[in-house]
Amino acid sequence: MKDLDTQLPELMVRATDGLEPESVDLVERSVVQGVRLRQRRSALAGVAGGVAVLATVGVVVGAVQHFDQGGSAEPAGSLVVGPAVTPTPAPSAPVPGASEEVYTPPVVNTKDPTLQTLKSLVSGSGRTLSAPENWGGKEDGFFAAGWVVDDGKGGSRVQVLLERHEASPSCAGVPGCHKRPDGSTIRSESLGPEYSDGRQKEFGIVSSYVEITRKDGRKISLTAYNGVSEKGTKHTRAVPILTVAQMTKLADNQAWKFPAKVTK
Repeated sequence: MKDLDTQLPELMVRATDGLEPESVDLVERSVVQGVRLRQRRSALAGVAGGVAVLATVGVVVGAVQHFDQGGSAEPAGSLVVGPAVTPTPAPSAPVPGASEEVYTPPVVNTKDPTLQTLKSLVSGSGRTLSAPENWGGKEDGFFAAGWVVDDGKGGSRVQVLLERHEASPSCAGVPGCHKRPDGSTIRSESLGPEYSDGRQKEFGIVSSYVEITRKDGRKISLTAYNGVSEKGTKHTRAVPILTVAQMTKLADNQAWKFPAKVTK
């Protein structure tokens, strides 16, 4: 069978045989235009068919790979589709200060008897007192307080601790302790270093203290430093503002209010 593009001109010639068209070339142009249109339609149909075939192949390959999970090796030339990757969310910016400890200054009871007694005994001409602190209470079984005393030669921390014990005072096995005529015991130290390592050279803090235990179990400890705190800061003066003799006199003062006697 002859190709349709070849037969069409012949058929048109037969159909118009014997007719006298107004323009012979018009017929010829119509024939040529019809052939071109048919060729264009054929080409477009071929392209569309090719696209459809490729789409079908892609679906088949994807389906085979989806269901063939047991295979350990991929066939040569097969389309490998990687696993879906879930993006990792970026870490949120840290809230400034969220993971940091917030220092809460201690609440000071300025009317505390121990704090006020210590203030009255260490005050003097040319001295200024600052940084008051008190802690302990009846429920704790002790009273404690402290001030920074400055006589113009640098601040010196002075603090006191008041307790009450049931046992009679004794110096047995206590280094530096001795018994006094009134039956109380006393032990003391002058200019003792606060650190036993290299920090002593760095901070230079030394302290003097007196500890007196009376016959009825009342116990008082007084300590003075050559800096504004016991540890963590450098010394502000050569020696503490109070000597052992001066602190002994303060400890023997009858103004101190000790915790109540322990009852069973």
